[in-house]
Amino acid sequence: MSEKRFNPPVRGRDLLVEGLLNAGYIEAAKDMVRKMVKQSCAPDVSTFNALIEAICKCGEVDFCFDLYWSWGIPQIGRCYTMLITMSGRGGRFVEAANYLMEMTEFGLMPISRCFDLVTDGLKNNGKHDLARRIEQLEVSLRDT
Repeated sequence: MSEKRFNPPVRGRDLLVEGLLNAGYIEAAKDMVRKMVKQSCAPDVSTFNALIEAICKCGEVDFCFDLYWSWGIPQIGRCYTMLITMSGRGGRFVEAANYLMEMTEFGLMPISRCFDLVTDGLKNNGKHDLARRIEQLEVSLRDT
């Protein structure tokens, strides 16, 4: 696009990526995101969350985590909530638990839905000790 002197704003590129994903062109969408990063098209939190949700729905969870760290998105609750939710949807409950704990280390308060998703997923996958630790973390945070 930029070679043809057409450089849409960030939201325009987001829409292109979402359209590619909705049409099932996952690799083309990932290439578009890589080009956005390469061209220093600075995304904001809303951009990140929209892209993460769309890409994770296609089962590309690893790509989303790489994207999160490469873009250097600031540690804010909405991003962590999205990462926890998408980890859970992808069946990666241990990683979701790690994001929950990391979130609290930054002084951010996870919403109860995140705790429920993680503890239920851990219990269903036989990780009862970790689920109990997450429940204790939730109780300790709610008491303060």
